[in-house]
Amino acid sequence: HVFDFDHRELKRAEAVVLVTPAGKSAHLELGVAIGMGKLGYILLDSDSDRWDVMYRFAEKVVTTVEDLVKELGAQ
Repeated sequence: HVFDFDHRELKRAEAVVLVTPAGKSAHLELGVAIGMGKLGYILLDSDSDRWDVMYRFAEKVVTTVEDLVKELGAQ
């Protein structure tokens, strides 16, 4: 049931936000959403001084909630 719920909600979403630290499932959900043509954002935690190059698939990578709100408001 969890898979069906998550898949349905990913299809309904306009944008998806990955909040780090995050596990494999969350990263896969972001990838699926981006593959569906959804806007994908990544909110890095304050301890992240490096990040994976594949995060470039996201619309934007931000480090503060304030920056995330600005980005979401601009869409």
